[in-house]
This record gives sequence, C-alpha cells and structure tokens, in this order.
Amino acid sequence: MPSDVTVFTLAISVVFISYCLASAQKMVEEEKADWNDNRIAWREPNWSAVRKEAAATSRPILLLVHRTWCSACKQLRPKFAESKDIEVLSEQLVMVKTAEEQGEFTRSQFGPDGNYFPRILFFDSNGEFLNEIAPRKDKYKYFHFGAESIVKAMEKALRINSEKMAVKGFKTNNVISDEL
Repeated sequence: MPSDVTVFTLAISVVFISYCLASAQKMVEEEKADWNDNRIAWREPNWSAVRKEAAATSRPILLLVHRTWCSACKQLRPKFAESKDIEVLSEQLVMVKTAEEQGEFTRSQFGPDGNYFPRILFFDSNGEFLNEIAPRKDKYKYFHFGAESIVKAMEKALRINSEKMAVKGFKTNNVISDEL
C-alpha cells in the first residue's frame, strides 16, 4: 500500500501536469487568434502570390512582420485585433503577416530600416514599397504603438495607391522582385 506522501506527491504531479497542458492549450488558442485571424483574411506569406493578387485586385499590400516571442509584438497584438477600423480597412488591402524566422520576408528589402519587430510595411498594388508611410522618424520608422497609427497608415496606403492607379502608365522603380 502506498504511503500518504506518495499519494500526495502523485496527486500534486497530476494537478501540475493538468495545469501545464491547459496553459499550453490556451497559448496555442491565443496565438491562432492574436492578430484578428478570425475576421481578417490573411494571405500566406508568399511574396510572388501576394504581388499577383495585389496587381489583379488593384489593392495595396500590408505586410506585418512579427515574431511570436517578441514582447513588443505581444503588446501590439490585442490593440490590432480589437480594432474594428483595422478589420474594416483590411478588406481593401492584401493583408499578409509572417512570423517566419527564415524565408523570403527576412530579406533586407523587407527590413528597410533594420530587422526589428513588429514592423508594418506597405506596398502599392504593383509591389512598390511605400516608404513614405512611416509613423515615426527615429530608427524604428515602421513600428506602430497602437491601432490609431495603423489605421492612418492603411488609409494613406489606400489613398496613395488610388492616386497612382488614376495616373495612366506610371512607372515603378521601387518594386521588390520575386527573385531571391
């Protein structure tokens, strides 16, 4: 017959393991819905496919580069996810986010002022980088503190893209190619 200490230790172990499993499940659920994934149509992080869709629909591109471990990303996520304005405006853009540690979105073209997180970059419907859409003037130009600056940036991207589309035969010189 097991001693009281053994039974107690076993009971504590079961409770601890149950708690750990529940916490892990909660973290997985939070990660899945963290950037309003349920209501924003995020595209797969494939630059060639994103550019083709943007060109076909005449919509600008919003690229969100983040990392799951990043504390600044964790602070921005709920602000982003809770914004109804971002949700509504997202329907007019090609929305893509990437948390990949490697891949095409780690190229220097997608970190024009450094490799910090999170950063939100905008491109017109032809894939031209819209470097003028920057909420800051310091070394983290494309970092947003909250939903308000993201909404303003989205509106500006839509306005710039619309103006460019209205001009017949405009040429792009800041296009990021599909080639790696």
